[in-house]
Amino acid sequence: MQICYDQEFPEATREMTLKGAEIVCELMAWEHFIGDTLEEEGKRVGYPVEQFGIVRAMENQIYFVTSNMVGKNEMGDFCGASQIVDPNGLVLASCGTEECIVYADVDVREGIISNRATWLLKCVKDRKPHAYKCLANAQNLQGMTPLQDKDNIAEIK
Repeated sequence: MQICYDQEFPEATREMTLKGAEIVCELMAWEHFIGDTLEEEGKRVGYPVEQFGIVRAMENQIYFVTSNMVGKNEMGDFCGASQIVDPNGLVLASCGTEECIVYADVDVREGIISNRATWLLKCVKDRKPHAYKCLANAQNLQGMTPLQDKDNIAEIK
């Protein structure tokens, strides 16, 4: 299980995958943000939040299920986009901007085994942890502000 903001950190889902997770479920209260499109314009609502689920499923070759609030209430204006995504990044079911129940019949083990055996990119198996040691050494990032990031890129690498 993950909650809302966790989806913005690929390491959280990767950690769960490396510990054997085959399905990651994420409960969210994701509101409309800058970059989201408005339903009145005839475009999809919550597009960035939909993409996070697709990317997390693909990069970890797992099923990724999201359940997000939808509609306006005293807490905010929520974009919905609850969905079930397979290990190939295919959206099997989605609510879009409506309140509904999302479900899909899947053979979880077969879907993952098939994906990891046949997909050109073996994202989990072929990762190279030695190439990104900074992620394991969080002390390098302590105290950094967004304004410092640009100036310290060389140091972070």
